[in-house]
Amino acid sequence: MIKDSCIRIVFLVSLTGLLGCNSTDRKTLDDQPDSDNGQIVRTNLVTNSGVPESLSRSDDSLYVPPYDFSGAPSEVEPNDEPENATVLEASTDYAANGSIAARTSDVFKFVAEGDPQLWYIEVVGASVRAAHLTNGRVRISSAGRTSGKAETLTFPNIFLSNGTYYIALEGAGTESAYTVRAVPLGPPDPNFEQEPNDDLSRAHRLSFGVTRRGYLPYDRDVDAYKFTLHGETYEQLSILGAVGVDGKIELIETTRNRRFLNGSIPDSLVHRILLPAGHFSLKYRNTQKSSRQPYSIRLDNLDPHRLPTDLEPNDQSDMRMMPEDHIIEGFGGGVGGDDWYSLPRLESESRIEVTGYTPVPGRDSRSAIAFHRLGESRATSTVAWQRSDSIHSGTLEAGDWQMRVRAEGDYRLNVNLEAVPASELPTESLLSVSMDPPTASVAAYWSEGQQLMLPVRVTNNASRAQDVTIDISTGNRNWIASPSDTSVTVPGGGTRVINAHVRVGADAWDDQDVLIAAAVSSPMSRPYSATVSINAECGVEPINPFLAWNLPEPLLGGFNVAGQMLGGSTTVDRRTAILFDGLATAAHRFREGAPVIIETDLAGTVPIEVKGITLHPQAGGGSIVQPRPFEMQLSDDGTTFTTVLQSTLLPDRYEQSYVLDRTVSATSARLHFPELPGAAQQYI
Repeated sequence: MIKDSCIRIVFLVSLTGLLGCNSTDRKTLDDQPDSDNGQIVRTNLVTNSGVPESLSRSDDSLYVPPYDFSGAPSEVEPNDEPENATVLEASTDYAANGSIAARTSDVFKFVAEGDPQLWYIEVVGASVRAAHLTNGRVRISSAGRTSGKAETLTFPNIFLSNGTYYIALEGAGTESAYTVRAVPLGPPDPNFEQEPNDDLSRAHRLSFGVTRRGYLPYDRDVDAYKFTLHGETYEQLSILGAVGVDGKIELIETTRNRRFLNGSIPDSLVHRILLPAGHFSLKYRNTQKSSRQPYSIRLDNLDPHRLPTDLEPNDQSDMRMMPEDHIIEGFGGGVGGDDWYSLPRLESESRIEVTGYTPVPGRDSRSAIAFHRLGESRATSTVAWQRSDSIHSGTLEAGDWQMRVRAEGDYRLNVNLEAVPASELPTESLLSVSMDPPTASVAAYWSEGQQLMLPVRVTNNASRAQDVTIDISTGNRNWIASPSDTSVTVPGGGTRVINAHVRVGADAWDDQDVLIAAAVSSPMSRPYSATVSINAECGVEPINPFLAWNLPEPLLGGFNVAGQMLGGSTTVDRRTAILFDGLATAAHRFREGAPVIIETDLAGTVPIEVKGITLHPQAGGGSIVQPRPFEMQLSDDGTTFTTVLQSTLLPDRYEQSYVLDRTVSATSARLHFPELPGAAQQYI
């Protein structure tokens, strides 16, 4: 088995937080937003209201007092190059007067001394077309214009260390006077944005549970942030926009260049979305109007066991399954756009009725709910809006159908599908669960793995005993959590305590909250869950260190007997052969009609003891076309296959390991990816 290796190069610098432990004060302002006391609710959670209390308006406006330039010195010509730049002296408040005309340039320089700090640089003059800040070698930033002040160019809130800097001005039009000044503002707030930060190379880190603030003080300003997810996680993005700003948000997973959000936002936004593992770029910008009032932005981890029906993203390529009880609750409009749901496969023609839709003034109710055949962009069903009965009703032919909902605000729809009756789900939560946080901190960037136990208390609120199933998960693939018991019997009115065993891989990142979530369920109760956030810290002793491997212990030392280099072979085609070459690249992928069956002969001429399998879902497209559930089948004669493993792949691009309950002798292996609802093909 070929394993990746890497070399870590660490540069020691005076500024902390570039690599390694982050010394910035986290300033966590509140815990995760209220989550209905632990009960897993199905009501819509994607709203444009209910901004967390930690995001509040402040009086920290970007204000620089006016300055009297009558006593400021004038530029000294020639000063069109850095070599003969006019000096802005500290003794004259780094201010000067000048004049400029079309196709000419003026250059000023100043020296920043002392500790690194923020600066505000301003140029006012009708004849100044553009202004650029450099350090003599590279351009640091270009100035922007303030709304309603066409003659003003500014570099607001720009962070500069010790050194010499140059302000280069470009002229336009008839020669006229201008003023220029550089104002030191002092040390920055660690959670306030600093210019320049308009692209990914200079983006600020967005930490979970930490409120960051910033300004959009000039036209078409862009503030860029970045964050990394180490596993599929349920996130809440909250923004309290700057007063008077026409804001726009863009969220992109940069490795695959996949856009999750892109659109205008109102004064405030609370958007809950399920995101895959990856590196993300978040850009907040103004389209026209600027503001000197700050905005606030925050990212919170949410409980993965409390996913709403309308789980974003849920466009046509990432649509969600209709719930078993056929009740669909969601939120329409805003940055989420239309909502898409996959209906159960219809084996025969079926009557369908959708009730609960509330007409939106000015919108055509006939197209609010539409049904599309799988993969088709146009609605082709006979389902229509019945104004007299306030329902959408009609007939669907046999096959796979998608339901599109175009609503405004909260909605709750009841789908009556004649061929597939709704299931009755428990309406009460007769269970509760709580989890204790760890008593010690996890050591960040430790070379070994660490492990800890978290007590989990499961309480039965019913009068009779319940057989309870327990599931524990994390939002980080390097943190693996498992319960000491996956199922227990809890007597009526009683409590059982189990342990959550958490194994932390080597090199745990600091300043990255990891959510440990425990969920309990039973046939007679609605699910219930609880969470604990753990953050690795620098400078602490490791907790129960151990030698950590990427593979589970039962697979250590094993060989990839499906690999061609050891004698494994596939009987299909070259496309299938590359799946076993030990490499996972985006270029080596193909689309296959579902269901997908991949068969290979194992190395050797006699049966081999198989302990497990590793899979790397290096796939493209939306989540709906990525293989998720799979079966592993083995055969000792190449003809009769037996299913030995059934599981589900995570939508994360890393090698995922699965261990068999017992060792099985085999000469051939088969992977079976069943047909997914709503997906005619899958990426392999």
